Amino acid sequence: FTQDELSRVPNSRDPWALLRTVPGVTVDRVNIAGNETGQQASFVSKGGRQGDAVWTMDGVPITDMATAGASPTYFDYDAFEEIQISTGGNDIKQATGGVGLNFVVKRGTNQVRGTARGYYTGEELEPTNLPDELRARGVTPETADHNQQISEVGVDVGGPILKDKLFFWGSIANQDIRLYRQSARGTDRTVLKTYNAKINWQATSKDMINFLFFNGDKIKEGRATGAALFEPASARWDQGNYYT
Repeated sequence: FTQDELSRVPNSRDPWALLRTVPGVTVDRVNIAGNETGQQASFVSKGGRQGDAVWTMDGVPITDMATAGASPTYFDYDAFEEIQISTGGNDIKQATGGVGLNFVVKRGTNQVRGTARGYYTGEELEPTNLPDELRARGVTPETADHNQQISEVGVDVGGPILKDKLFFWGSIANQDIRLYRQSARGTDRTVLKTYNAKINWQATSKDMINFLFFNGDKIKEGRATGAALFEPASARWDQGNYYT
């Protein structure tokens, strides 16, 4: 998937939603307008195990060491020049036969270039399709499961430090996903903050040296700790990032 395809094809703007469009891949959920962004999906392809999936950035494996086949983080969807997905016949450098995902991060060039973006959808933009069975139980459109707000803002900029020799690129993105979940009797909020910085040095005509810094931050507010329907709202838990 090229940058042009990633930016122009309507999608929910995360790799798991993108996997749904790949022939031969089955994903366990549908991401509607971004309501599943910030939650990893399970997926399989061509009889392979999800545990055999491999995630890489610029060719460097980053697969979660604690959960086989999972991503260790969430991503800035606009930070990539392209996303490569293989479902079989993988490169010999991939250690397994599972799905392979490689994220090719943007880089600076001799031209100074930057972008800014903003996306927003809220409950005022959504229809209501509450079933009669739930209405009979006293559920209203306000207390039924629905998207309250899904927003994203981000900027990136890149260019030359030394023409033809040294280049920089960086980005910052913030995604804010707020869902009303009846099971939790409140707002389930996920905030994803993503930072990227990249330096490219054309050391010789044949040698390129890259430096890539990446940090993915996830904050979860209103997570239910157990049987939410039987617990007071005060039992819900705000889960900060490990850095806190």
